[in-house]
Amino acid sequence: MLLAASLAIHFLLLIPAVKDSSRLLIWPDSVRYERLALNMLQGNGYSLAQASPYEPNSTMVPGYPLFIAGIYAVFGQSPYAVVIIQVILSLALIAGITWWGIRRFPAREGLIAGGFLLLNICLAFYSTQIMTDVLFLAFLVPALWLVLRLFEGRRPVYSGLGAGLLLGLGALTRPIGLYFPLILAFLFFIKPFGKPGRSRLFGYGALLLVCIAVVSPWFIRNRVTFGHFFFSTVQSFNLSHIHAAPIKASIEGKTVYEAEADLERAAFARYGEPRNEAEGFIFTGREAVRYILKHPGRYTVLYAAGVAKTVHHPILEALLFSASSAPGLFYQIIGEHLEGVCYGKLAGHIGKANRIIKEAAVEVEAALARGHDQFLTQKLL
Repeated sequence: MLLAASLAIHFLLLIPAVKDSSRLLIWPDSVRYERLALNMLQGNGYSLAQASPYEPNSTMVPGYPLFIAGIYAVFGQSPYAVVIIQVILSLALIAGITWWGIRRFPAREGLIAGGFLLLNICLAFYSTQIMTDVLFLAFLVPALWLVLRLFEGRRPVYSGLGAGLLLGLGALTRPIGLYFPLILAFLFFIKPFGKPGRSRLFGYGALLLVCIAVVSPWFIRNRVTFGHFFFSTVQSFNLSHIHAAPIKASIEGKTVYEAEADLERAAFARYGEPRNEAEGFIFTGREAVRYILKHPGRYTVLYAAGVAKTVHHPILEALLFSASSAPGLFYQIIGEHLEGVCYGKLAGHIGKANRIIKEAAVEVEAALARGHDQFLTQKLL
């Protein structure tokens, strides 16, 4: 019953893309993932370029583009094939987590967990987009199950080997997962798992070794290609364009694009002209860190506000995505209402929030400059 209901939700979210496959690639990253896949299939290397010379890319890890390339190689260039496989993975995740919940806890609680997953519109929505979310979860969720087995002492070495493989593949899909295996060490200090015995230590060691073995080739590729040892430059890009540039723009009364250009010029003046794409991002990322450290108060407040916006934004995206292209009466009654009311109210809330944030940021920075720790604590907490 749960799977049937979930399948219906996935199908409803796919309706807007039935007549226009481009609606499966509405995000800039979606277009980039597909372009990387197509360039690899056409023998142009791992590049985002649309024409020669095909300069290598340093920002995106290869897991998801390879996933798309493999599907295109079998089924032809069809985004629908990618989405169908992702929907299958999404349903498998819901079924697997529900099954585990029923076995691990009372059946009622396991079914309730499955019901909450069913109501997770974000999971269903992103499985119908050319995005990394579902593939990443397809690696992460079974990896966490194996990690639990490892720390419970159930065949810890084999569990560690499997978890390391899946966590490595997850990191190659989304670089945010790269450091997750290191964080797992804190489980040794949790009482329910008891003292870390030798077998569990060996299991954790196997996890780390396999994970390192899986991700190492990409580090080596980047060292050979760009002359620097790194996993992805997306962190440097985000520090500059998403974190530092908006702060600089708000402080200096510039546009974000002007702030980005200023950070880039300052970085190249400090570190030299970059020899390739990766160096450009690495240098601007370093300069962004320097700028953020000069304005910790404003960065803290703006970052917290950004996290708050992120919580509700995907649900609104899913609703507006469906409503904006729904046919006939549904669009007239619901779609226009959603677009008008939601966008109008959201714009009003965001405008008001931005004003409050800006005022709070100024006060926080003033407090930092004066060293009023008590005032800062009250404002942030």
